[in-house]
Amino acid sequence: MNNVLLAALFLIFGLSWSQTSHSMDLSSSQLMASCSSAQSEEQAFCIGYIGGVLAGSKTTQKISGGTVFKHSASGVSWCKPEKQNLIEATNIIVKFFHGNKSNDKTNALMLVIGALEIEWPCDNK
Repeated sequence: MNNVLLAALFLIFGLSWSQTSHSMDLSSSQLMASCSSAQSEEQAFCIGYIGGVLAGSKTTQKISGGTVFKHSASGVSWCKPEKQNLIEATNIIVKFFHGNKSNDKTNALMLVIGALEIEWPCDNK
């Protein structure tokens, strides 16, 4: 009985580890497939992914009319205008992806922070 329980735990741990490492290697093309999907759970994944990047990059620094965001690992900064929301950020990123096909060779995180850096520049630093 203990061997069966132990085997089941290893199986569950192995599957969750596999899914976690796969999600860390998400390509920009995979993210865009989720963003463009007709399935609501795929769309929710897309919006949640982008929302997670935004939440993890938000700073306490404010500029006139917006908030400063900075990705800690890359040092990339962008400034979200007050009136912009998560859905608009998602639309900006999708449009940015389709505007430059070389974006499909990058990972999803670099796509998101690269698009926001260009589309929401910090002009008033």
